[in-house]
Amino acid sequence: MGVLMNTAILSDETGAGKDRTKFLGGSDAAAVMGVSPWKTPVQVWQEKTGRVSDDARAKEQSAKSKLFSRGHRWEQPAFEMLCEVLRDAGHEITEVSASRRYIDSQYDFLACEIDREIMFNGELVNVEIKTVHAFAAHKWGDMDTDEVPIEYAAQVMHGLGITGRRICIVGCLVGADNIVPYYVERDDETIESMRHQCVKFWQGHVVLDTPPDPLNFQDLSILFPKDDGSSVEATENIQFAVNQLKEIKQTIKANETQAEELEFQIKDFMEPAATLVCNGKNLVTFKTQVTSRFNQKQFGEDHPDLFAKFKQPSESRVFRLGK
Repeated sequence: MGVLMNTAILSDETGAGKDRTKFLGGSDAAAVMGVSPWKTPVQVWQEKTGRVSDDARAKEQSAKSKLFSRGHRWEQPAFEMLCEVLRDAGHEITEVSASRRYIDSQYDFLACEIDREIMFNGELVNVEIKTVHAFAAHKWGDMDTDEVPIEYAAQVMHGLGITGRRICIVGCLVGADNIVPYYVERDDETIESMRHQCVKFWQGHVVLDTPPDPLNFQDLSILFPKDDGSSVEATENIQFAVNQLKEIKQTIKANETQAEELEFQIKDFMEPAATLVCNGKNLVTFKTQVTSRFNQKQFGEDHPDLFAKFKQPSESRVFRLGK
């Protein structure tokens, strides 16, 4: 499959008009490739096939709207700071447009949203602005390199593939006043591999309504929320895994028992003292604190009608090892 160059179609859908179930965007592409810290291929499949409940979607949109709102507030000043840094470094910068969405001309289910587009030394390039907490700054490499976190690299490469452009400048805003530029150049081999995977995912999983393989416990609970009452014969590998799990759990239980004994020894030594010290340094605190908890049992006894009205059953699959 060849890489298409300069074939993107500018979309006229903006804001609430964008139906994200109809296309794979940059963050979706990262998830499909298995490098997203936020969602798995199964969760993307769940979203694109309409399996997310209205309540879950509303909660997610509410959480995202708050996050995006904060990001959008910082986006313009961060972009202006980035342009200033680039100009100070001797580059010629002209802003072309703010956030726009492009659709691949061959596959209308592939799309990308570009934060900004600028003329960079006479070349039209993509710009992405990322606001980063100081605790996450270590994931980024040295400035003026292409060392961005892999999930952002996948998003950027997806955008370069659709727009056909050569470079994306990523502005990483750490805190409120430190903008660091990164330069990610298109890699046609990577773009072609990602494009192939995204097309395969859409046509093989979304269109055919077939889920991808699960990657974690959450995926399993999405795909198999209930058992079907049947039994399955263990393979040699699975039998070995069960035995290993039993041994590990027994070790954990023995360690927990030992930890409880040590904790009792320390607490018994402290008795009513609040703090255990050694050479002026605090080793342990054992302080009284007050918490308020809802007495569900008492409420049920005193107000059985109200308790029954607001009680909601929940289902979950419980994993237990055999004796």
